[in-house]
Amino acid sequence: MKEVCAILAAMLSLAASATSCGNRLPDERTALSLAVRVAAAVGSQDSIVAVAEDVETWIGQMDAVQAIEARRLLTRFGAEQGGDEARAVMLTMLHKPYWAGWELSEQCCAGLVAGTKSASEVTGMVEAARMAYIARGLGRECGQFDLAFQDYIDALPVVEQMQVYASVSSIPRLAAAVKAEAERSPVAAAEAVEALRHVLDADDFEALMNEYLKK
Repeated sequence: MKEVCAILAAMLSLAASATSCGNRLPDERTALSLAVRVAAAVGSQDSIVAVAEDVETWIGQMDAVQAIEARRLLTRFGAEQGGDEARAVMLTMLHKPYWAGWELSEQCCAGLVAGTKSASEVTGMVEAARMAYIARGLGRECGQFDLAFQDYIDALPVVEQMQVYASVSSIPRLAAAVKAEAERSPVAAAEAVEALRHVLDADDFEALMNEYLKK
């Protein structure tokens, strides 16, 4: 407990020193300007490269506390100015690929499960993020991004996993995926089928089982 208190005291001291020195909280006007540029850059590789460099330069001049606040501002303004795709691109500029993939997967899965995002909207978010990496010559980072995106889905309860998959897949593709899973792990496949019984309506579940049982 003493160690925890010492860490908290150090963090408070750092925050206090950051606000008391000459470099106070990041300029919201600059954050907004950058967010507007990110929103406008979605779909344009050259524009993404230019604004990503400016975001990196701006944050690179800050201490740790200021950088946290700058990322918070950019994330908020990015979503406000350009919606989900702009926020997805912003994540690739502000965070390591694995963190960005995990965070975006959480947003996408929550939207699919709640019914507030469609499969096409989620696809647009993922494609925007991947294009942002490729535009900046960071194609290898897509691997870490993709890994984290799938890791988040795999960490969900099985019913939520099936809700996500059912939202983005056709019945034949879903049946093929469950059949492939059965070859690796019959127990996991049985759990998926039982979850899908609760996720799909009666007609879709019957169609799924017909596909699944085909030889």
